[in-house]
Amino acid sequence: MKLQLASGRICYVTWIELTAWAANLLEGSREDASDRMRLTLPETLARSSFPSYIIDQAQPVFPPYQCLAAIRSTPITAHNHTSELLLAWFVHTLDLPVPVLVQQALDQIIWEQTAQDTTIDEI
Repeated sequence: MKLQLASGRICYVTWIELTAWAANLLEGSREDASDRMRLTLPETLARSSFPSYIIDQAQPVFPPYQCLAAIRSTPITAHNHTSELLLAWFVHTLDLPVPVLVQQALDQIIWEQTAQDTTIDEI
């Protein structure tokens, strides 16, 4: 999926996952589950080879749907091969088309401050 940032940078979504994380709650409240998610999600994302960023993780209760997307673009600095980011965010509904959901998330970040460059050896 090809998307364009407000800066004009072109990005490509190479993988995406949409999960109804709140539907899996067997006990407790969404507030408690959001607190646990705040602790475990960064650890989970850190296992990826991509640099990661979680949008709006300070909200008290996460919306019921979690979105994860692996995104690549041209390098931030000229001597590298590509820039990449594993982006996580939460939404209240999945009624929008997937490209719109991802574009809305990308509009909330500054790629050059959030993504990281990689060399051809790291890919």
